[in-house]
Amino acid sequence: MNKIILSAATLLFAVAAQAQVVTTSTGKVSFAGSSPVTDVEAESKKLVGALNLADHKFAFKIDMTSFDFPNEAMEAHFNEKYLETDKDVNRHTTFTGKINDNIDLKKDGTYKVSVSGKLKCHNVEKERNLLATVTVAGGKVSVTSEFFVPLKDHNIEVPSLVFAKVGENIKVKLEMEMADKTAPK
Repeated sequence: MNKIILSAATLLFAVAAQAQVVTTSTGKVSFAGSSPVTDVEAESKKLVGALNLADHKFAFKIDMTSFDFPNEAMEAHFNEKYLETDKDVNRHTTFTGKINDNIDLKKDGTYKVSVSGKLKCHNVEKERNLLATVTVAGGKVSVTSEFFVPLKDHNIEVPSLVFAKVGENIKVKLEMEMADKTAPK
């Protein structure tokens, strides 16, 4: 029995070693909410992400406390009242999914793709279909995407007075330049 487990583990490591995975730990994510009253914007340069070029699996994660706001009061309200990031289950937003399009991500080019997966924010997971642009050039891969997140989908409650300031849908922008984690440094 131990030999079977050892053989299976060896096979998995061999397959994983052949897969080309590109990653980033310095991606950028920003969000904006707007209304006739005011605009709310924030940005983080601590987005982590990975893309498997062979099977098209894609994932990203952001620590919600890493967002920079125009002022400290906005940042405090965001973390304490709306996202409740002091609760560990709310601290990170994640997405895991797969590119739906049948393209060769090992070839240089710019690809408009759809990505299906699960977005987990405020400890609520929802199926999402995102549009993204993947650019492969000279061995570097970049991924950009813009999409909207309805606050109610993730049980993010905003008082009605503040709701007039931020709106009910938040526009999210992702930018990631990725490197082959198997390449020598």
